[in-house]
Order: sequence, then structure tokens, then C-alpha cells
Amino acid sequence: MCWPRWCAEQIFAADVTLLVCTETYRKRFLGLDAFGQGRGVKWEAKVIQNILYYSEVNTGFVPVILRAEDEEQIPETIRDASHYLVPEATAEDAGYLALRERLTECRAWPPLALPEPDRQPRPSDASVPTEAVWDASERIVEQLDNIRKDQQSHERKSRRRHWSLAALILIAIIGLGWLGWQQ
Repeated sequence: MCWPRWCAEQIFAADVTLLVCTETYRKRFLGLDAFGQGRGVKWEAKVIQNILYYSEVNTGFVPVILRAEDEEQIPETIRDASHYLVPEATAEDAGYLALRERLTECRAWPPLALPEPDRQPRPSDASVPTEAVWDASERIVEQLDNIRKDQQSHERKSRRRHWSLAALILIAIIGLGWLGWQQ
């Protein structure tokens, strides 16, 4: 399995996909960033735009902004969706509470403690080197395939054991019935 396919599968499997909209994200979503930059977002955008095109309604793509002025950074194809402003990492923030309510479908959950914000300076380019991504994804795919093969092997053995046990029980019942009939 390759990285783009994994990304698409995650989007298809999710009930809700949060899109944290910043200037950089919008540029990448719209394919306006430099060649080779933001490939993950560019691919994600293609998948999202195709889903929106064919389903004709946005039911699961939720824009999140961290600053009020970033509202204009929400890509046009998802701009009509309800967006959430989550400016502070506090459980009492109205944007956070509204987003939590949307994600939990209005069920009551106790608030979770939020981690302290990371105080590390952000790198100028937060993208992962392509070679590292491909190498890691190939190893992950290989490990998942091995797990799948082991699981299938275990299921086959388990089915054989169940059928063998069922056959022995049937033979025992027939044998007891035959002995009872003989007497």
C-alpha cells in the first residue's frame, strides 16, 4: 500500500475529517504551493474534492481555524460548511465546545485535559521528506500484510479444528445411536 492510497482510505473510512485551515494549507489545498511542496495536502484535497463532487453535499469535512482572520483561508470547496474557531487550547473555549459537541453528536462527555502547547519553534517547511515517507509506508504495508497472512492462517486452522471437532461429535453420536440400536 502506498502513502496516497492510505491517505484516501483514511478519508473514506472517517465519519468526520477535520481540516485545520491556515494560509499554507489553503495554498496547498488549491495546488498553489511550489512544486514538490505539500504533496500530502494536495492529494488529500483531490480526494476531498472528488467526494464533494460526486456526493454533492458536504457531510464530513469540517474546517477548523485557529485565528479569526484565518476564516478567509478556508478553501472555497468547503467554505460553505460550518467552521469552528478554536483560538485557545482551553476546554472552556466556545469554539472548542462547539466542535466537541459536533464530533460527539451532542453526547455529554467529561472534558479532557488538553496538553500544553508545544513551545518549540516551527520549522519553515513542516513537510516530511518524500523518501522517508515512501520507505516507512512500504515497511508498514509489509508488516500489515504479514499480520493479515498470520490472521488468515490462524482462521484457516481454527476452522479446521472446528470442523474436526464437529465431525468427531457427529461420529460419537452416530456410534452411540448404533450401539443403542444394536442392544
